[in-house]
Amino acid sequence: MEGLHKKIQQTLLNLLPYNEARLEVNFPSIRRKADLFWYDKKIIFEIQCSPISLEEAQSRNSSYTSLGLSICWILHSKCFNKEHLTPAEIFLREGSCYYTNIGFPGPLFYDQYDILISSKRIFKSEPKSIDLSVVYRKQASLINHSSYFKRTLCKRKFYFKGDLLFLAQSKEQRRIIRKCEQETRKRLSFPQPTPLQKLLLPIKNIFNSLLRRYSI
Repeated sequence: MEGLHKKIQQTLLNLLPYNEARLEVNFPSIRRKADLFWYDKKIIFEIQCSPISLEEAQSRNSSYTSLGLSICWILHSKCFNKEHLTPAEIFLREGSCYYTNIGFPGPLFYDQYDILISSKRIFKSEPKSIDLSVVYRKQASLINHSSYFKRTLCKRKFYFKGDLLFLAQSKEQRRIIRKCEQETRKRLSFPQPTPLQKLLLPIKNIFNSLLRRYSI
């Protein structure tokens, strides 16, 4: 994983404006070493290619914000973005947190629209490729269009070109997300059949068919 981690670091460094960022920056006062620090924007990038505890994720966020710095997490899809989320991933996705596929087919860095029930991801959109070299400060009006934005993206202090908050400025994207929310709520309003019910369903259909055929 160490080689993959360094590859992501270097890829991200090459994307950012020349001479505005550095790798492996020490912060002695909080006993932390940032994977990448974008000096000009005061943004820390933390790259995670292996499991992390909720306590450690919260501690890193708290440490950097105590210095007045913003933090952006990059999670590799080899370990994250699965059907079931860890408490740490749920916590991180509430803030500025994105995924990467570096080393595998797919976009370099991406965001996505997803729906969670407890710790289970029941829906995720196609990946939305993002440009981490173009950053904006969040405007409150961007989260007023959808319950998803209010619920999931309200803690993001900034956003990047191509991510969900960037796309929220498009009426068409807001319409698509509202439609996904409506369809998901409809699907969840009906109880899902158990494995046994699914197995017995063909027998039930045959039985009902025979009843209709021979009923007087």
